[in-house]
Amino acid sequence: MWLKSQENLTENQRNLFDKIYTQQLETGKAWAYKEMFRDLWHHDDSSSATTYFKAWYKRVIHTNLTPMKTVARSIKERFANVVSYCTHRITNAVAEGMSTKIVSIKCRVGGFRNIENCKTAIFFYCGGLELYPRKLRMAPVFRCLLWQRGTTASGRFLRTVSANHSDHGEFQQLLEPHRDLR
Repeated sequence: MWLKSQENLTENQRNLFDKIYTQQLETGKAWAYKEMFRDLWHHDDSSSATTYFKAWYKRVIHTNLTPMKTVARSIKERFANVVSYCTHRITNAVAEGMSTKIVSIKCRVGGFRNIENCKTAIFFYCGGLELYPRKLRMAPVFRCLLWQRGTTASGRFLRTVSANHSDHGEFQQLLEPHRDLR
């Protein structure tokens, strides 16, 4: 319940929250500071975000909540990066997600012998490739040969394909390994 935002609570959770929050527990205070910090993301420029953060930081540092003080100091050390979001509205979430996916690929296979195998795996899993293509795209001659593979072909079928092919000699060379089909 403490991990949810106020707007995401169900009616039962909200009633329970109100009962617990009025007891003024340290968990409730920490939750309130967390919710106050969420308002930082609504500022449109770095100066107003900085002013808001300084006021929030001052309140948190003057409490007895040691974990919240640790969080506040950690945010203050990286505040230039935090406030840049207010100016540019850009995060590195996509890069972090891709990095996590690459790490999971490495863990799944237990490592790679060389960098080329690693690259291939990353391109395969992250590149959006289809394992089974929808449509086979190749020359009609090869399509016919693949269709006949594993079945008995009639000589009439192959002669028809051969007659329709533009370069009869080249087609005969292609069929040479499949002489038994003619």
